[in-house]
Amino acid sequence: MHLKNGNQQLNFNELEAILLCLMKNASKEDIEFVMMHTYHLDPKSTMAFEMFAPFFIMHLGELGLSKFVKQHPTQRSLTRHEFIIVFKASYYVLNVDRVSNRLL
Repeated sequence: MHLKNGNQQLNFNELEAILLCLMKNASKEDIEFVMMHTYHLDPKSTMAFEMFAPFFIMHLGELGLSKFVKQHPTQRSLTRHEFIIVFKASYYVLNVDRVSNRLL
């Protein structure tokens, strides 16, 4: 991946644009909160794409599971059906709806 500045470093604005595109349901304020508190970036920071991508994938899963826990606070395990719902809801930005339920 080559970014505007010719290297594989995401600057604050590039990262914000990627997150806004991927996380369509999030507000700009939500994105800035994630960037500053999850990725610990300020407007002058950069981050290597190789560091961002796996962390972002993990973060999507954690957010999806967190939403499920808020809706089911006493439940401590998932059925296969619930796992598929949580997985697809968490990773919708990666078009995982194309993945067959049999693979999950």
